Amino acid sequence: MSAEIRDGIVVATERVHASPTVVFSYFTDPSLLMTWIAEQAEIEPRPGGRFYLEIGTVSLQGTYLLVDPPHRVVFTWGVAGDRTLPAGSSTVEVVLTPEGEETIVVLTHRGLAGSQLDKHCTGWADQLARLQRSTKKNASCSGTPASAPDVTVHVRISKPADEVWRIVGDFGDLKWIAGATPVLLDGDLRTFELGGHEVRHRLLRHDQDARSYTYVLAGEADTQTGSVSAATSATISVDADGPCAATITWSSNTDKRRLSSETLSSFFSRILHQLKDDIERK
Repeated sequence: MSAEIRDGIVVATERVHASPTVVFSYFTDPSLLMTWIAEQAEIEPRPGGRFYLEIGTVSLQGTYLLVDPPHRVVFTWGVAGDRTLPAGSSTVEVVLTPEGEETIVVLTHRGLAGSQLDKHCTGWADQLARLQRSTKKNASCSGTPASAPDVTVHVRISKPADEVWRIVGDFGDLKWIAGATPVLLDGDLRTFELGGHEVRHRLLRHDQDARSYTYVLAGEADTQTGSVSAATSATISVDADGPCAATITWSSNTDKRRLSSETLSSFFSRILHQLKDDIERK
């Protein structure tokens, strides 16, 4: 819609035909960031988490300061090795306001040197226009909200939800996945091998009360075996289905250039049905 410089601050505004929840994911999901602003994204959308984008030959580095879904996200911004705009030296605030079935996106970029203002004013206007096109394209292609998972597999297990969660809810323990080597856990990063390939996942959210956690791919994907390593982001959750049964759900967004949704769905289903057999035999 518009972008301008106000007292040394860049303010860009765009109207997006999607809900704030959908638009918010375009600032916190690496696979969606790569549809409108970056060729590569490695992010940890939590306060203090890493914000890293590759745009062309430029490496942008910063830190998430605030993540308040679905209405506000704040992160620092800068270029690795640049003297005028060092990594993390400026701040970007994004505010999402619903307006009917649309969202008004207001992006405010503070802390820029004078020589950087015109460049970023033009740049953010162009990028938010790409964001608008990307959300529209994704929604029209899928027929569902743009943030909907590409793959969702549900399996009902005849055991209490808490018992199932004790098995699958430990991010650092993957004994329930046949063939996975013991996990090497370093903070929120887990590394293991599956099918002879190294897999690295970074934990984004872990909610013990909701019996759910979300992670993103942090390493190379294996496209040949169709393993979970090709998921760009995924969530595992367990819901009670009465006092003596539970439904485990594994949902994911994928990089379709590397792995089809059908292949990943088959992989998830095979793992979860094996888990079901193992648990119910006990």
